[in-house]
Amino acid sequence: MRLVVARDAGQLAEIAAELFRDRVRARPELAMAVPAGRTPRRMYRVLQALQATAPVDYSRMRVFSVDELCPPAPVPEHDGDGLADFLVYRPKPDARRAFRILRTDRGFRVVGRPPGEEELERALRDAGAKRGDEVEVAGEALEFQ
Repeated sequence: MRLVVARDAGQLAEIAAELFRDRVRARPELAMAVPAGRTPRRMYRVLQALQATAPVDYSRMRVFSVDELCPPAPVPEHDGDGLADFLVYRPKPDARRAFRILRTDRGFRVVGRPPGEEELERALRDAGAKRGDEVEVAGEALEFQ
């Protein structure tokens, strides 16, 4: 194990983003648990900026978004600023919404109690689903229209 000391949160985000990218380049089929929530947002913003200028192929890696929250627990509004928003979409807090939409290597997976058709379509669009993406709902693979 290596101890890394950074002068501030910004430098820590840069170091962590480079470490993340180095691991994926070294092992493209890496399985990695990544934190959700506010804590890692600076790192995710750095990852987005680096991806725009020097892309890394993430297509073969498996990502597990880890969070201490379980639906339908209230979650803070996300502001679309990082990798967490790419990996997982959490609907606005609402006790009736006991589902999450997870990003998979082939599209999206709805976890929990699926909502009605219109609400599900709206949530999938908000999560970035596009026509032709695979959407798994209750174990059934569907094509997003």
